[in-house]
Amino acid sequence: MAGIEEIFSEIEANNLSNEFYKKELEDLRIENEILASDKKELFAKIIDLEFKIKKFGAQPKSQKYEEFKASHIPKQENDEKSMNITIEYDLPEEYKDEESIAIDIIGNFTEWIPHEMEKDEEVPFRYKHTVSLRRGYKHRYQFLINGDEHIDESKKSSVKFDGRKTNYIMVPLLALEKMNEGRIESFMCQDVDSPSLLDYPSFVPEEIAKRLSSENIKEEDKENNMRLKEFVLSKMNQCADLVHKKEFLEAKILESGKEKDKVIFRAQYKELDSEFCKVGLALKKAVKDRIILSTLNNPAIFEIIEYNTSDNTIRARRIYDQNKLLLDNIQGGGTDTFNREDIFSRINFLTLKEEASVRMEMQKDIHKFKIFYQIDNSFGESECLPMAVEPSFISLNDYHINYNKTQFCIGSISSNSYGNVQFIERKIDQNAGFISNSVFEVWTNEVNDKVYNIIHCHINDMSDSVPVATEYLEEGESISDYMNFDTDSAGQILRYKILIQNHKILTVLYNYGESIDEIPFKEIKIPLGDDYYQIKNKESEDQTMIVKVSKIPISMTCAHNKDDLKHMNIQTVEHEPISHCRLRYFERLPGYVDLEMVSSDNCMSLYEGEYKFSAPICIIEKADEMQKTMILSMEQYQKEQTISGVNQAVETLEKLVEENKFAKYDSLEEMKTAFQSLKISEEKIGDLLGGDTIENEELTSKAKQATMMSSKILRGMAAEMRMMAMRKKT
Repeated sequence: MAGIEEIFSEIEANNLSNEFYKKELEDLRIENEILASDKKELFAKIIDLEFKIKKFGAQPKSQKYEEFKASHIPKQENDEKSMNITIEYDLPEEYKDEESIAIDIIGNFTEWIPHEMEKDEEVPFRYKHTVSLRRGYKHRYQFLINGDEHIDESKKSSVKFDGRKTNYIMVPLLALEKMNEGRIESFMCQDVDSPSLLDYPSFVPEEIAKRLSSENIKEEDKENNMRLKEFVLSKMNQCADLVHKKEFLEAKILESGKEKDKVIFRAQYKELDSEFCKVGLALKKAVKDRIILSTLNNPAIFEIIEYNTSDNTIRARRIYDQNKLLLDNIQGGGTDTFNREDIFSRINFLTLKEEASVRMEMQKDIHKFKIFYQIDNSFGESECLPMAVEPSFISLNDYHINYNKTQFCIGSISSNSYGNVQFIERKIDQNAGFISNSVFEVWTNEVNDKVYNIIHCHINDMSDSVPVATEYLEEGESISDYMNFDTDSAGQILRYKILIQNHKILTVLYNYGESIDEIPFKEIKIPLGDDYYQIKNKESEDQTMIVKVSKIPISMTCAHNKDDLKHMNIQTVEHEPISHCRLRYFERLPGYVDLEMVSSDNCMSLYEGEYKFSAPICIIEKADEMQKTMILSMEQYQKEQTISGVNQAVETLEKLVEENKFAKYDSLEEMKTAFQSLKISEEKIGDLLGGDTIENEELTSKAKQATMMSSKILRGMAAEMRMMAMRKKT
């Protein structure tokens, strides 16, 4: 039994020993995994450090620091928008002997208006001027010595965009102040009064051009622009670093002789590649389809096409060509590539509101090449003959028109510099005479709330006849419902159609024969009322006439309900015309209106008496505010004088009425004298009240009562004078 117990005791001891070794083995395994993890992490750090040593080891310390600063530009502080600068100028030797001398400074900070410079009390012949300059721009200036332009040859100078050679000062943003001068210059190529505010070689919408003037950039927008630039630049730098690390690891994989190291290198490479894809994707999403303003040399609007991870660049397409025409989205040229160095020196990101504004502008047809052409088959082959283009200022020498002879249409139009442009084609027949780029002018008025009256039109048309019609659009109708042009009452093909809706001209359509198109028009509404108009005298401004419109004849009417036109008969003016329209117009719309003279000497005085005449409505225009004020002032003064005159006349008449009410006269001559005085006073009141210009009801009532009393006395005096005359005869 003792032997068995010893065996069991030994087995139990062995089991305990095994458990101990198992636990120790597990602890060693865990420790080994931790060490392996630490080794992997340390290996990654070694790779990173080796890469950095290889990249920056050969560079001087100052350059390393600047490269780091260029990649990590901090945000500009809000409270430091400008910087005080003192500009000094030493008088040239040739002027030092002159007794009287004037030294001025001109520049964009003085709006190029001369400002006198102060004498430096410490240094002879030195002048100075202190100004506050906006950060982030070049500020240009010159000196005037007795009115002559000079620059300081000892200071930086260059030729301005307008050809003028000037000195300049670069005032860096706070974020760039610690950079060396060479790098500051690369970041500050933009003048504060650059051509972006004047004339562009490529079109930039006006509201976007204002961004280049620092005074017009909101601080919040400026910060957002800087923040987006920082993000894009940091991601591009990150991608560049990852590419270099991947290349470094690829070399390590090839160089390594141990399979274990290669496994680790490949794992590291896979992680870097995954991170590279994530960073590239984030950057692509951030810049895709964003609209940017390129500000270097030739400012222009671009739309970002893509971020290219292969060469770490941003590719963008130009939106407009040099003539403000939209480039074709697909086949248009004018692409440009921006690298890391361009982010701060060449690119301005627009706000989302500004991008929306640009895209709305892009929808307008005024930015498309519009071509009017005829097809010539004279020589047996179809040829395209351009008749006119819009905009009118563009030259056909700058574009190539690709005419498709099989489809008898224009296939494409390309700019010589930027590729295909967007275009609108209008095929016209040989009888179409409308001159493109001209404006169809229409004078109208509302007869009542139902009837619209076309008074006069100016047309630029070379055709012998130009049939026209008017249409009033009903509720729910659109322009497309009126694209069918029939013939007029004389059997002629309609060329013009004036569409009216909601008491105004909606559009004017023209029939080119092969196509129908809207043409530019200008509506001038003439209300019938108390408004004042002027007829200018080209030879003498003092002879400008101020008039009122007294009658507008019914000419060409249009109404929503045709029944409203049954009693609208064509009318003519009542007075002789003093002039005629010298431009081409529709024969049935000569445009005469009746006028009443208010002043014949440009508001120096009111016209005495009454003068009514007629004239074409196109020669009159609304009186300006000064003219209206002067006329109203004179009319008010005239009313006050009339009221005063009526008051005096009424008082005189009342006095005569009292004197003659119970008067007895000894002779016929004495009675005739009294009769005549009373009669003259009564007629004077009648003349003063005849114009209906007095709005004082109390005075008018008083005057009427006085004239009634005087009329009664005059009748009695007349009867008595007849009796006295009869007695005298007998």
